Amino acid sequence: MVFGYDQENKKPVLNGAKIRFNGIGEDGHETFYIMRKDKPATWADDQKTVFGFCKTARKPYDKYVVASLILAKIHLGNEITLSSDGDLDDWKEGLSVVNEKLGKNYKLIGNLGAEYQTISEATIREETSLERAEKELA
Repeated sequence: MVFGYDQENKKPVLNGAKIRFNGIGEDGHETFYIMRKDKPATWADDQKTVFGFCKTARKPYDKYVVASLILAKIHLGNEITLSSDGDLDDWKEGLSVVNEKLGKNYKLIGNLGAEYQTISEATIREETSLERAEKELA
């Protein structure tokens, strides 16, 4: 991964203030970034709403964009609202990255089949011990 698709010699940014990366060359599309404090959207009535999007064209770095969004939702809860024009299957690879790196077993709950579905706080949760036991017995 790189800073921007056309800046292959510049490293991605991951620090307390922002996350910014893209795929390399043809494996990149739009640069993903999320900032700790960003400017509110000028069209928002409440002046707290920050809006952003990133089209990945399902290129290889998409799973890291999804993983970053899942982590943001896990940590920020209702302070962040995510939406997607993809379906639940489009989030599975990113969720696997999160689970592998954190040693957790988060699950995606719900239906993201309709275009631009909002991902609620109940959509991402850790698997319960009862669910793990049921899987082991199956």
